[in-house]
Amino acid sequence: MGNPSDSLLKITDKEEIRSQLLAALTEQLTVLRRAVETLVDATTHTDARSEGKYDTRAIESGYMAGAQAERLQKLERTVQYITQVPLPLLPADQPVKAASLVTVKFAADNRVVHYFLLDNVGGLEVTIAGQKVAGITPESNLGEELLGAYEGDEVSFRIGDKEREATIIHVC
Repeated sequence: MGNPSDSLLKITDKEEIRSQLLAALTEQLTVLRRAVETLVDATTHTDARSEGKYDTRAIESGYMAGAQAERLQKLERTVQYITQVPLPLLPADQPVKAASLVTVKFAADNRVVHYFLLDNVGGLEVTIAGQKVAGITPESNLGEELLGAYEGDEVSFRIGDKEREATIIHVC
């Protein structure tokens, strides 16, 4: 891949990451709202009325509607959090902390990967300037190892049954 600095994202990309994360989450909110509405309608519809003591359609729909409504509330809180969380620019001598954009180089294959460390973004991925940025939470194995580490530090962490090692090549 050449020089690792060729793949570094610009510090200002944090706002673009936030924007893309919010777009993805807003899309999920739309889908989830529709699902909750559908489940509520199914629960209260006349066809959902019990036709016997073993007919539990309305009860099951009610449980699903409740669970999806909880999921919807959690997702709404996540959107609010991501909208409001400060995204400070970190000087080079500062350790990794929440809201850091961290670039690591894996020892096994020299792969360079960008991570955005923030609560509630685990599993989300966006593309900035043609490069993927994976969201990870501070509670993840990698997140725990990155927190408090500095540019140039080596970290090791477990993913599944494999031990991984990487060097932090950039923090902002």
